[in-house]
Amino acid sequence: VLAACVDSKQELDELREQMGICREYITAAVLETTRRDQFKDDPTRNVELAAYLTHCNLQPLHLLISLRSAMSSAVKLKNYNTAASFARRLLELNPKAEHKEQALKVLKVCDQNKSNAVELQYDERNPFVVCTATFKPIYRGQPMSRCGFCSAPFDPSCKGKLCAICQVAEVGFKGTGLTNARQQRSKQQVQSDIGDFDD
Repeated sequence: VLAACVDSKQELDELREQMGICREYITAAVLETTRRDQFKDDPTRNVELAAYLTHCNLQPLHLLISLRSAMSSAVKLKNYNTAASFARRLLELNPKAEHKEQALKVLKVCDQNKSNAVELQYDERNPFVVCTATFKPIYRGQPMSRCGFCSAPFDPSCKGKLCAICQVAEVGFKGTGLTNARQQRSKQQVQSDIGDFDD
């Protein structure tokens, strides 16, 4: 959405919320297509991207799908601790009986093999966002750049590149994002009217 007409601050807030949802879903789609296309022969990187995908802010049904995929991928890699974590998160979503049964089976296997065969670049306990250019996590407190339009997060090394999410703005460039032009015009008119009285 490059331009939209809204009549109130509430509508502007709703539009910003919708943009945030779109950003999360586009990020999820980019992660999933990259995982399937570029890293299908690299099981470690495949599991990392599947893990990152489970941290996108998705609707519960879509989160459940991403958790099932990440859980299965982690089991295949013999990263049982990581798979157990995905299984527990999946169970918190109150899934259908068949998905619940699958998660419980995975938990049983993981409880018997409490280990990870491969070290992943993934720490579920440390909040992070994913850079959609490097496909690596940016943990809380680490420097990052944002898209000037959609606010997608990026590693600082991506500054100056076109945003991979909205494909509208440059990463690291300060932009206004969405603004309410009517509200801006009203403020400018009030300031102009006040200026007329200063003479």
